Amino acid sequence: GYRARFFDNFFSKLRLDTGNGNTITVPDFQDFVDPEPFRGVMSDLYYQSPSEDAFVREVWHIATQLTTYTNETLEIPRFPLETLLAGGGDCEDSSILVASMLAAAPVNWDIEFVYMDGQFPANPRSLNHVLVYVNTYQQEYWIETTNSQVMEPHPQIVGWYHPAK
Repeated sequence: GYRARFFDNFFSKLRLDTGNGNTITVPDFQDFVDPEPFRGVMSDLYYQSPSEDAFVREVWHIATQLTTYTNETLEIPRFPLETLLAGGGDCEDSSILVASMLAAAPVNWDIEFVYMDGQFPANPRSLNHVLVYVNTYQQEYWIETTNSQVMEPHPQIVGWYHPAK
């Protein structure tokens, strides 16, 4: 309907080279990352955490405990507060939420979206999933934002990386 047409024209698009001569056009989720509502809370959480690793894991834990994965028929990204208020969303919604929370921390980390194949993460056949990559410069993480049990379930990931902030 109207919301889908509005959002289709609203956000920027990325053209990703598949490596076999084809390109895939996907939404640029960077447009939806908004760290501002989380700055105070994430700053406090960061300084109270015993380590950067503990902080990253706590952000993942908060996001996955407050939201539930829901499959959407229309791929319409949500802003992070929309995902929280709705109590969930699909992979891009929860990835936008986690990226926003991490970007609100008082650090300058590399935070990126990874566009990937959820069924075949090491040998992509299609592009159907998004997760968050974080490099704290002490450790790297590939955060699965739709799984509340295991933060990094994919041992090897081949995907397309794009800055989240």
